[in-house]
Amino acid sequence: MDISNKRICFFDKTLVDESKTTAMHIWHKPTPKDIVFKFDKKWEEKISYPHVFKDGDVYKMYYMATTKRGTKVDLDEYFYVCLLTSCDGIHWERPIIGLHEFDGSKENNIVFPYPMEFSVFKDTNPNCKEDARYKALNHVPTIRELNYYKSSDGITFTDKVMVSNKENFDTLSTAFYNEETGKYSAYVRGLTYFDVEEDGVKKTKYRRDIKYITSDDFINWTDPVPLNFLDDCGVYQIYTNCVFPYYNAPQYKIAFPTRYYDDRKWSPSYDNLTGREDRIIRGQDLPRAAVALTDTIFMYSLDDLNWYRSPCAFYTPGLENEKNWVYGDCFPARGSLIETENSLFGTKEMSFFDPDKKTNSLVRYVLRVDGFASFKAQDKNEVLETKPFTFKGKNLYLNVASSASGGVYVKLIGKTKTLTSYEVLGDDLNKLVSFTNGTVSELEGEEVVMEISYSDGDVYSFKFE
Repeated sequence: MDISNKRICFFDKTLVDESKTTAMHIWHKPTPKDIVFKFDKKWEEKISYPHVFKDGDVYKMYYMATTKRGTKVDLDEYFYVCLLTSCDGIHWERPIIGLHEFDGSKENNIVFPYPMEFSVFKDTNPNCKEDARYKALNHVPTIRELNYYKSSDGITFTDKVMVSNKENFDTLSTAFYNEETGKYSAYVRGLTYFDVEEDGVKKTKYRRDIKYITSDDFINWTDPVPLNFLDDCGVYQIYTNCVFPYYNAPQYKIAFPTRYYDDRKWSPSYDNLTGREDRIIRGQDLPRAAVALTDTIFMYSLDDLNWYRSPCAFYTPGLENEKNWVYGDCFPARGSLIETENSLFGTKEMSFFDPDKKTNSLVRYVLRVDGFASFKAQDKNEVLETKPFTFKGKNLYLNVASSASGGVYVKLIGKTKTLTSYEVLGDDLNKLVSFTNGTVSELEGEEVVMEISYSDGDVYSFKFE
């Protein structure tokens, strides 16, 4: 493999020689940090599908808002697309946009009325016309159409165009300009049908999944194809997709899809679970809502179509309260991996966001930069060894956390020379590795194997530059 100077993250094991690696592959979960915004206006009694991108020096978060609670919603009256902005990714404000009237006033942050799922992104295509610099995908439930709107400012969207009617579009469809392919990539809700036999009767059922489409011009799209999962995590339903390029290593497309289970039958387990009365009421209108549960996984791809999923939940609804552990938990904001500053220590961390039903607020979760997974050494003299690769760069940097007793040592084993490092100590997102017998540039362009030996610590990623 030629990795050039790309950052290699160890949620990806493609480069790892697992037959020679004794360190344990560990998945990490984010930590709820704080409430960063309260949805307390009358038009946002319930919110869903937030999504984020950086626009110059400002972060923009679009979200769906409704004034009506419950299981039944009048689509012609109660849904709005709204906007929040932030300069640091932590403190969010509700701008007064003044475009659309609500209760006789335009003093609100409503961008677009009544569109249901409506995902916005800023087009980075250098050939994009300025009147379409911001693009949105939209559909209305029960109508099998995916629509495109364009905007010059991310506020006023016009020129609705139907771009596809070839899937069961539901939840938030997401899109971006793929700099590696020079095409637009989009991910949509799909249904996969399959035959089963129950009690001697053949039936056709379906499961919710993610499908992939591409376009040269954002108007004409390929037919949807299902994602191909290369892992052994089994078959289950995926409700949303939340796909976007990882900002710290853009060759990876990552996602926080919501995993969906509605195949359980009511049992004492549900009687003992929080929100029993609400479940019964919800189930009267929508039977699956009484038993369905959702959480979020992490997944990644190197080519947009073939994906690996984490074998465990990325995060779950958390400790029970009267509003969680129900159908609709863990719907994180798409694109919301924002590098923020830890206010206590002044260090970098990654923030992302999820609406909280109990407080009707936006909760910020934090995770170490590149910290989705690591190779952990718990015993003495554990080893992480790679397959052969070539690189471009003069120095090697590790995202690493050691302990006081467990230093980290690196060998770069080439055909002409083996470099051996001094002990790597500390906890750093970008720790420079110094070598005792030469420099990294001596092996640039040559096939090498990296061997990391350590006794107590984690290695999250590495990069040559």
